[in-house]
Amino acid sequence: ADTQSNTINLEVNVQETLAFECHDLAGVAGDYDVDLGTVTAGTPVTGGSRCNVTTNDDSGYYLEVENSTGAAQGGITTVLRHEDPNASGTWYGITDQAAWTEAAIITDNTSNVYTGTGLAFSVIAFPDTNFTNSTFTADTWVDTTCGSGTDVYAGIPSSAATIAAVTQYESGITTTDVCYQVDVPGTQPSGVYSGSVTYTATTDASAYITP
Repeated sequence: ADTQSNTINLEVNVQETLAFECHDLAGVAGDYDVDLGTVTAGTPVTGGSRCNVTTNDDSGYYLEVENSTGAAQGGITTVLRHEDPNASGTWYGITDQAAWTEAAIITDNTSNVYTGTGLAFSVIAFPDTNFTNSTFTADTWVDTTCGSGTDVYAGIPSSAATIAAVTQYESGITTTDVCYQVDVPGTQPSGVYSGSVTYTATTDASAYITP
């Protein structure tokens, strides 16, 4: 008998997918407005956002934040702004605290508590269960309660900066909660201040895997 055979090697690439949505921490999906309430000088107010990510990427994903209020108005570039109702074109801003940088999470994770006045944010809940290869952990952000006074706070950066990274495949939804805190000096003009921040989730967080 004469027998011949060939081995056929099969290969298929599974496309990564990503589903992402952020909403008011106190609300439901699709609620993109966070009302921080009314702030009186010396008594901070807080609010929050919840970002849900689902991806099949085998290297996870990373989450970025940035100020997206837009171009300067009357020379004001802060996230939260208010136009004087009696002087068109005259704008006031609530000071942003020192902007977050990716390096800060590695070099200083204990002393950046909220002090003084201005707008700042903190990650108060992070999906770190079994995420042993992640540079970003709940311990880094220190606390889990919005406005507790011991969270690591920083200002919203003017360009996208990473605030969380999940560095491995997870089959279900992973959630990151962000707290905002605002206080103002007694000289802050009254009125409704508004602005926006943008969160972006990107697949493949391999750059954040600890060697």
